[in-house]
Amino acid sequence: MSDITEFFELQYAHICNYASIDNNGNANIMGIFSQLNATAYPTTLGKFVVAVSLKSRLNTNKDFVFSVAIKSPDGKVQKPLVTNLKNAGENNVMTVFAEINNYVFQTPGKYEITIFMDDEVMKSISLNAAVAKKQA
Repeated sequence: MSDITEFFELQYAHICNYASIDNNGNANIMGIFSQLNATAYPTTLGKFVVAVSLKSRLNTNKDFVFSVAIKSPDGKVQKPLVTNLKNAGENNVMTVFAEINNYVFQTPGKYEITIFMDDEVMKSISLNAAVAKKQA
């Protein structure tokens, strides 16, 4: 297996509420966050998006496997998204949005969201799930 950084440079990776591409091909990323507050656990987050931008370094027709894994504080790992990507050609930017729906955060604590290309880690992002104080 080759080093995935030979093929791609990670430009950014965010956890956010919403992401889209406009008519000009620009990414719109809204509600970037690194903390989830809930009054009780388990709690379900209806939707969040892992937004990733990759710049290709080489022109190749190779397909790549893009995946996102979520590691909970107890060490359990789920891979809620796996998809195939085709390299867009040298110096081209690929924007990928992994939409995660109805994910259940079982306990408060630190969650790690890891982005893979061909099972090689591109980036890990921490998400802290905290207990929010109930308002009177």
